[in-house]
Amino acid sequence: MLTLFKRHTKACGHTERRYRRCNCPIAVEGTLGEEKIRKTLDQTSWEAAENLIREWIKAGKIGGGGTAPATIEDAVKLFLSEAESRNLAEASLRLYRRFIGRQFPAWCKAKGFRYVKQLTFSELVDFKSSWKMKPATAAKRLELLKAFMRFCVAAEWVGKNPAEGLKAPEIASMTAA
Repeated sequence: MLTLFKRHTKACGHTERRYRRCNCPIAVEGTLGEEKIRKTLDQTSWEAAENLIREWIKAGKIGGGGTAPATIEDAVKLFLSEAESRNLAEASLRLYRRFIGRQFPAWCKAKGFRYVKQLTFSELVDFKSSWKMKPATAAKRLELLKAFMRFCVAAEWVGKNPAEGLKAPEIASMTAA
């Protein structure tokens, strides 16, 4: 939670942080996410300072609000174009297009997710539990999902990879007797 207060100058004469009827600079202190802050906002207007704090809260980070959140559709398009630029084998690209390009966005749309930042660990666990496939196939799909989410972290659309904690299914080893 972020709290606004006045940092009164020596010339002002007031000392109470809540007193607003002077032209002293406004400061903020508190936490947003895991980031702690205590700094002057270079504002003397309480309304302007509140608007700035609202932008930070909406962006989810201090100093944020500059860019619009990435849609899942745009993120998938960029991820697939980047995969094509790496000269991957056509079979790999086909797998990327089928899973990341069609199945994942369809699931997101069905669940009502529009933005990448809406994808949390619990949502990705739900997505993974909806897969009805052999363990080896599920492990490969999980690799692709983690790669997509790492791409989203690198693009700074999300702060950390929510798929990082997902575990691959156990694959029974086939030993010859």
